[in-house]
Amino acid sequence: MLSSSETERIFVGTGAILTGHFLLTSGLHSEKYLQCARVLQWPKHAEACAQALATHFLTYKPDFVISPARGGIVIGHELGRALGCRAIFAERENSILRLRRGFSI
Repeated sequence: MLSSSETERIFVGTGAILTGHFLLTSGLHSEKYLQCARVLQWPKHAEACAQALATHFLTYKPDFVISPARGGIVIGHELGRALGCRAIFAERENSILRLRRGFSI
């Protein structure tokens, strides 16, 4: 499992920690932003991050992982792999996340 320092090294090394002024989707403001896509472009980092996340959910034995389309597909897929379960995603349709493409729960 990744330690906190190893995770930080990955995020710093890939340029994923951005500083400046950011308006978050919640409406809040932040001086830092994690651009996870910069980490997830590297399959070995995506796999390592997902394996670390999976350790928090193994005892629940989930049937599936659902993630938001685009930004969450890669980590959702890797998390499904680490948990040994199905990975699906929801897509925005008129500003609402919905299951499409024949996905169902």
